[in-house]
Amino acid sequence: MKKLLFVLILLVLPLASADYYVILDEDLAYLKPYAQNIANFHNGTLIISDFSNLDFLQADDYVLFVVNYSKFNANSVYSLYKTLDFDGDGVYNPIIGFYPVKNEKQFKLWVDALVHSTFNHKALIVEAGAMSYEEYLRLSKNATLIWISGHGDPYGVNLLGWNFDSNHMGNPKGKIFIFESCSVGQIWEAESPLVLNLLNNGSLAVVASIDMGGVSYLPAKFWFSNYSIGKLAQISNAYFVKVGVKPKVVLFGDPALKVENKSYIMKTPAEGFYAYLFPKVNGWLYTPGKPSLLLALKVYGQIFNPMDLWKSIVTESGMMTLLLAVLFVLLLKHQRDITKRRIWISLVSSLASFLLLGFLTYHPPIRISVFILVIWFSVALFMQISRKLAFLVLFFVPSAFISLALLLGFSSFTYWKFAVFAILLSSVLVFLMLLLFSEALNRVINAEP
Repeated sequence: MKKLLFVLILLVLPLASADYYVILDEDLAYLKPYAQNIANFHNGTLIISDFSNLDFLQADDYVLFVVNYSKFNANSVYSLYKTLDFDGDGVYNPIIGFYPVKNEKQFKLWVDALVHSTFNHKALIVEAGAMSYEEYLRLSKNATLIWISGHGDPYGVNLLGWNFDSNHMGNPKGKIFIFESCSVGQIWEAESPLVLNLLNNGSLAVVASIDMGGVSYLPAKFWFSNYSIGKLAQISNAYFVKVGVKPKVVLFGDPALKVENKSYIMKTPAEGFYAYLFPKVNGWLYTPGKPSLLLALKVYGQIFNPMDLWKSIVTESGMMTLLLAVLFVLLLKHQRDITKRRIWISLVSSLASFLLLGFLTYHPPIRISVFILVIWFSVALFMQISRKLAFLVLFFVPSAFISLALLLGFSSFTYWKFAVFAILLSSVLVFLMLLLFSEALNRVINAEP
């Protein structure tokens, strides 16, 4: 799988068109000297507050909330997001970052890292199964922005072969981390969460999800744009709100860090037909290209991409073993119906479906691709025995997974509804592809003299 190193220019730029506020929890007033350093660094304003009156904030102002770790949770995040949603569209209007303070020493170290930060102007993509820890250490030395994708929790991310956690994160000083992973932002669920360990070791900002799923359904290069990291988090939340999901993306650290490079995001006025297709952020549309029907299909189609769905299933800890056991039992039960012809048709149809979908979207790393092919091969085989059974395997397995997460409290109800709908459409797509290729192969074989 590809290991990409992007050349970027990462700068903390003076804010010319918006104000910068550091809003310090009044219970943490003793941290005023450090908070003032942040405000001075951005030519901004320090305010000590209980967060009850935020009427002075305007759309596109930058706000760093320095909050008490013991009071920080999903409810406090969503409450502030709602308070700062001035136009009632579900998306907060200022550009927001949080720093949950556990102790004075750690906060002081983070402030020092911020105001004395220097950058190496590179970014690194790290996907599960794509590189070893040793490779990560080597490549991350010269990276400032690091995008990580894999199964996550508040303690770290499973990258298949190693975990990105507090003991395996290299040197995060001066770096920004984007976690395309579940639940990494739920720092209140862990005694020593990864996010705080990154910040306490000098990371300037961390973007993480406080619900199931990652921080965007746009491509990774979305984060390599000439907008501040806080603005990109706001835009990503707007895309989630557009499809009925709570704004679950949280930026920890400084929201004003900016990647200066050719933009992958186009800004256009939120008017006309496209204002109904794409989310509005403070009167503007931010899209990965010129707004069009084709772009809308590409953007929202990514939500229902079976590659992403099954990549998340087969890489979940223990899930592949469980799946193989279930498939083995089902195949054993129907072994009398399995013939060499059906095996070859299933193999070819699953491979053709995988290659076609990969051509239209992307191919996961080899190990993950093999796992997905095994599942789809089994489904194609079941399809020639019982189409109902084949569809149930495609739909029930991921639906049961997200439903269990809901019952255990790992997922919100809004995300569950969104996920089940996405699973349904994704399952229908794979089912139809396998069915079409299988039927075509059967006709070709039957037509032979």
